[in-house]
Amino acid sequence: MLPENGGSPDAAASDKHIQWLLGADGEVWVWIMGEGPGDKPYEEISEELIAERARLQAQKEAEELWRQKEAEITKKFRDALANEKARILAEKWKVEMEDRKAAKVLEERIHEEFKRKEEEERKRGEEQIRLQEEQRAKELYWTLKQAQLHCQDSEKEEREWEEQ
Repeated sequence: MLPENGGSPDAAASDKHIQWLLGADGEVWVWIMGEGPGDKPYEEISEELIAERARLQAQKEAEELWRQKEAEITKKFRDALANEKARILAEKWKVEMEDRKAAKVLEERIHEEFKRKEEEERKRGEEQIRLQEEQRAKELYWTLKQAQLHCQDSEKEEREWEEQ
């Protein structure tokens, strides 16, 4: 026989108890699922519970799949962005290298042009100096020739003077 609280003999010692609901007739009230007025049949309730569990499990799996898909999408576009940045940098580097090559070619062309102009200037300068040298040599020649003639004239005059 069970104690009044409806529990086991050990339940009294743990101070736990069960209290039964009583119906209008004073007997323990019992409800059988699916047999009460407005109750759904047990099979329908069971079917709804199974459907709810399936829906919750599918939702949980879908959330996990979405997290995986989201990670894939993030990685895909992060990788694509990194590849695009790398491509842009490579293109920029290529353009810079081509610009450097073009600048080097231009610099070499300018350098050659200046060397050519410098050489032309040098030749013109040398020619000008040579012409000035020839001119000066002629001037000096005439100056010296006149001095010599003057000396000869002076010597001649001096001899004539001495002779006289």
